[in-house]
Amino acid sequence: LRLEEGESFEDLARIFSQDPSASEGGSLGYIQKGEMVKPFEDAAFNAPLNKVIGPVETRFGFHLIRVEDRKVENGEPQVKVSHILLKVDVGPNTLDNIASEARIFIFDAEDQGFEKALNYYKLEADTTRMGITEDNYYYPGLGFVPELTRWAFRNKAGSITEQPFETQDKIIVAQIIEEKPESYQSFSELKPTLERQLRQKKKDELCRNIALELAKTEKNLFELKEENSLTVFGREEAFT
Repeated sequence: LRLEEGESFEDLARIFSQDPSASEGGSLGYIQKGEMVKPFEDAAFNAPLNKVIGPVETRFGFHLIRVEDRKVENGEPQVKVSHILLKVDVGPNTLDNIASEARIFIFDAEDQGFEKALNYYKLEADTTRMGITEDNYYYPGLGFVPELTRWAFRNKAGSITEQPFETQDKIIVAQIIEEKPESYQSFSELKPTLERQLRQKKKDELCRNIALELAKTEKNLFELKEENSLTVFGREEAFT
């Protein structure tokens, strides 16, 4: 409704989105197939230009998606996309239940094979498109999971995690598909990863500036929360 009344997608993303891209007005830049979870990818690559579609449900919550451009680079179709993410709150009991189900999945995957277990439970796996290196702890859609990287480099191709990895709001089961010797990658191959790292760096800088503003003000945190705003970089940022 607020979009229909003329408010910009970028402003609404900064206010409401619960994704790190909120500080960039919801922009994810150009993405290519294999970088996002499948429901998001399918919606984005089939969306008309400059139309807001959704909500699209993924395991992260509900997304409003806007595709702003399409191109082909090195033979790979890409779309420039922005989104607003509204997360589904997952309580401790829910996570405990999912973790228990994940352990059962691991048992079946070890017994019957990873793909058969996925098919049996009607699940889809996300595959890291570019692979990972030993100093890479960031996974698209998962965030920073250093223990997953450390596990991967202690094991061999075909290995399945003995126990699910748990983050604040996710339960992760992984399998190593293949091992490759480390090699140089072209800029076009590295570009999506570099763009994500740059967005994360900008978010960290924004948080640092908010902290500096807090340090300078005489108001306490609860007073600022009551006002629901904090001036940063000369504009009003949502503060929750």
